[in-house]
Amino acid sequence: MKRLFALSLIVALAFTLAPVTKTADAEKNPKFNDLLKQYKDLFKTKSSIKQRRKGVSLLAKSKDPRGIKELMKALKKQEKHSGKKRKEWETQEAEWQEKTDRIEKLTEEKRKRARERGEDTISVSGEEAEWLGANGQEGKMHREKRRLQKLYKEVLSEEDFSEYILRGIARILNSLEGEEYDKNVRGVTQAAIKAKARYKPAYVRVLGYTKGDAVTGALEKITKDTDPQIVMMALESIGRQNTERGMKILFRFLEDGRWQIRAAAINGLAFFKRPEVIDQLIVRAEKEEGAVRRRCFGAMSAIVGEKVKGTIEAWKSWWKSNREEWVERWERLPNSGMPVQEDPPVIGVDAEENSGSTSFYGIKTDSKHIIFVVDISGSMRPREDAPEDEKPKIDIARQELINALKTLSAADEDERGAATFNVILFNTYVHTFKEGKMVTATKKNKDKVFKYIEENVVADGMTNIFDALEGAFNIISGSDKKQMAKGADTIFFMTDGAPTRGKFWEPELIVKEITRMNKERKIAIHCIGVGKGHHAGFLQALAANNNGKYISRE
Repeated sequence: MKRLFALSLIVALAFTLAPVTKTADAEKNPKFNDLLKQYKDLFKTKSSIKQRRKGVSLLAKSKDPRGIKELMKALKKQEKHSGKKRKEWETQEAEWQEKTDRIEKLTEEKRKRARERGEDTISVSGEEAEWLGANGQEGKMHREKRRLQKLYKEVLSEEDFSEYILRGIARILNSLEGEEYDKNVRGVTQAAIKAKARYKPAYVRVLGYTKGDAVTGALEKITKDTDPQIVMMALESIGRQNTERGMKILFRFLEDGRWQIRAAAINGLAFFKRPEVIDQLIVRAEKEEGAVRRRCFGAMSAIVGEKVKGTIEAWKSWWKSNREEWVERWERLPNSGMPVQEDPPVIGVDAEENSGSTSFYGIKTDSKHIIFVVDISGSMRPREDAPEDEKPKIDIARQELINALKTLSAADEDERGAATFNVILFNTYVHTFKEGKMVTATKKNKDKVFKYIEENVVADGMTNIFDALEGAFNIISGSDKKQMAKGADTIFFMTDGAPTRGKFWEPELIVKEITRMNKERKIAIHCIGVGKGHHAGFLQALAANNNGKYISRE
């Protein structure tokens, strides 16, 4: 989900808080005015993020409610600043893409005509040579892309800083007691409950880092929201609050009829280091299948900080042997009742090994809703020096894809209905079998996709990894709520190389962006690296951060 820190939200929240921050307890922190002066010297949009963080930290540690009002002003400034930086990047990225597409199409047309004439070389214009590179020299296109990726990292840092300011607000609220706490929290919770849909995400994020039963109550009311994404965020915030009442609320949502809401409740429970949570998740895992069952295993692994084989039998055995030890360990932890500041660790779960009927390059899944993202770049074509008995990578990919799709059947149903699929092929560009939706695995639809594969799985072009994965998430997380409910819970991603085209080329940045997209959904992304030239570290990180498995097929 995209962040929604609307400026009108900031104004509304600042207005809500203003009457309660002008409190009679003006001398609560006698050094506040000095701290405020230091903060204003540090917090300027032209200052480094390190300096601005130091300024926010000064106010957050002040334990003075007047700091809330100042930090709300800071948030308004920060959002304006980061919004300007993102717009700058978006404009320049669009210009880069337009120029690259235009020049590559011109040169590709020249190559096509040269091949028809039986020629191996082409003549290019000065602009084409400068942009794409010629005679072994790197083109301006690559230098500009590196600069744009550096600019985008700055954008992410600025946007992440808004989260730091929000945590500062919560920190002050958590330092207050009695009437002072009641007055300030009341303003925040009432505004959160009454907020319009487009404003609620920011409120929900603040509340997750804020203590107190009143806050838990507000979040519980927000779970009745008609937008499932807001409900999912509220459930995670309830978990982050780390309260007895919150735990019981999440237990109730384990019985919700919507699979993605149950999955969000499981995410919330991952914040609790309590034996009854493990007990409940094992029971829940027995009732679930596919992605939601894997979510149970992932949450339990995050709670105990250990990787346990993702099967019901393995978890029952492990918990029976280790329960007493972990109960003793958790009883020694301080029970402060304060929110959990850090996210639970992401621990890889081998939840699908040797399970399920659908297999792609040897990774098996019991999922019935799958998107296949397959590399058809030029490096997949047959090698000129390959032995006669070596089957080309592109032919193997074609057959693996067909075999996997054959195992899906419209007669095979779960609570979301018949099995569904989609196929995304990528080289320089992204090619999707059916845009914007999952396809029911009927015989008619499978015959259509088999024809599509035979006609389109042809090795050529560059390797546009990010845009292909982004395309998969556009199918999964569309605005249509019915489509969202039916969306895929598993992605199989196969490549034989490293990214050389698309919005992002840097592997580390691709992992970060895809993981960000997948934060709410927790889709399993299984990664297959084919051949000796694939980027193993990149694929391992992508799979590990996204509930998946990585294998190498050299």
